[in-house]
Amino acid sequence: MDYRGTITIRRPVNEVWAFFQQPRNDFAWQADLLRHSILYESPAKVGSRGRETRKSFGESTWEVTEFTPEQRIAYKSISSPVPYDGAYLFEGVEGGTRFTSEYHLELSGLSRLLAPIVRHLAQKQLVTNLDRLKWMLEM
Repeated sequence: MDYRGTITIRRPVNEVWAFFQQPRNDFAWQADLLRHSILYESPAKVGSRGRETRKSFGESTWEVTEFTPEQRIAYKSISSPVPYDGAYLFEGVEGGTRFTSEYHLELSGLSRLLAPIVRHLAQKQLVTNLDRLKWMLEM
C-alpha cells in the first residue's frame, strides 16, 4: 500500500534540510510519534538506525538506505509490526522547497482487507503532519 504527500515550504532547501538533520524536531511536526531513539551519531548516513513508537503502528526499528544531502533520505523498517519503507525528497523550487514524504506499507493477511481504511487514516495523518511542518518552518 502506497501513500504520499507534498508541500511547498517558503524556505530554501538548505534550511529545510537542516531542520531534518535534528532528530528532536521529529516530535514537533509528527503528531503520531510517541517515542524515538536515534541509534547513530549525527549526521545520518546510509546504515544509520533508529527506533520509534507511533500511535498508529507501534514500535519499529528502521535503517537509512539512501542519503543524498539536500535531496533525499530513504529508509526501511528492519523490525516492525507492519513492514514499511519510505523517503523524504527535497527539491528547490521558485519561492522555496518542495518537500515530499512517501511511504510503502507491506500489508498481509487480514490487514490487506483493511487497506482502504488504513490508507485513508495514514494519508490523513500525513496531511496533518505536513501542514504542521509547513507552519513551523514558515513562522
